[in-house]
Amino acid sequence: MTLNLTHPKLINFLQQLSQQQGILSYRDMAKKIRVQEKKVSVKTIQHWMNTLKGTQPEQQPQFFYYPAFYNEAIGLTAHIHKGTIPEHLKPWTIYSTILHNYTTEEQINTLLLPKKEKSITPITTGKTIYNLDGTAPEKDYDAIFKEHFKKCEALTQLNSLKKNPLIIPCIFEYQHRATNAQQVWNRFKNKVRNNIEYYCPKTKTEQQGIHAIRTTLKTIQPLIVEPRIEYLPYNQDKDYYHITTKKIGANTLYKHATTLKIYKTTQGYLHIIQTTQQQTENILEKAQELDIQNISIVMKKKTEEHLKNSTLTQFQYEKNYEPRTGTWKKIQV
Repeated sequence: MTLNLTHPKLINFLQQLSQQQGILSYRDMAKKIRVQEKKVSVKTIQHWMNTLKGTQPEQQPQFFYYPAFYNEAIGLTAHIHKGTIPEHLKPWTIYSTILHNYTTEEQINTLLLPKKEKSITPITTGKTIYNLDGTAPEKDYDAIFKEHFKKCEALTQLNSLKKNPLIIPCIFEYQHRATNAQQVWNRFKNKVRNNIEYYCPKTKTEQQGIHAIRTTLKTIQPLIVEPRIEYLPYNQDKDYYHITTKKIGANTLYKHATTLKIYKTTQGYLHIIQTTQQQTENILEKAQELDIQNISIVMKKKTEEHLKNSTLTQFQYEKNYEPRTGTWKKIQV
């Protein structure tokens, strides 16, 4: 059967994929996922994944399926920085986009820094509800988010970073990409070059390096918050809002959203919402119940272009991390 890019089965497959724990192989997808309540074969899933990736996945990526990790567990705190990024902060940047408040444009960036900086807004690792086809299960999402934020606040830097510095490159090479151990090893090796012995001193051959990556990838599975999905063809007719409120709005907003990602900030909660144009009015009306502090809309043309280029915005762990001590380099903000 030929599938167009927004076929209901394809979107329901993404919805089911978003509700799984961790990143799954095709075989595991076939075991765990039911599309429109029916089992799907490994061969069909492979065909669907190829359809999602498009005809030129390297040159024109359109599908991103990757793990999001707890920043707190590796000793980092995310921050929202507005405006042009100073040169010395660029190696710590993971995300940039353009917001506009109906009259003015503003660049907004996400940085990962080794301590909370009061001069920049710190945010707790976010969590997402996917409601791609309107079949998100009924849950008390506000309670789930409260538990999530409690866990984030309780996490501190892992002692195992000193024992296995490979955790850091594995996390940052694994994020935002559909990848494998060979690709992680190659990218890591090309970045750290002469410092490779400080990350894995007992590794002498390519095969030993790839084995070390595979072993490390297994150890970081508990650090995964959730699998995340970006699918550009499905995003083109959506509106994107950044809404800052005093209350968690998961239970109030998720039914009107395609995706809802929430972060905790010092002022309250940042809700990043993707919604259909028909649901925009509902979102803004419901947001009023949450004691709004600020609403911004991401420009849709910029958003699509940004998503295509966001994988190129790589946190420069090879400059920021000291593998011999298991610590992050100090930074003046």
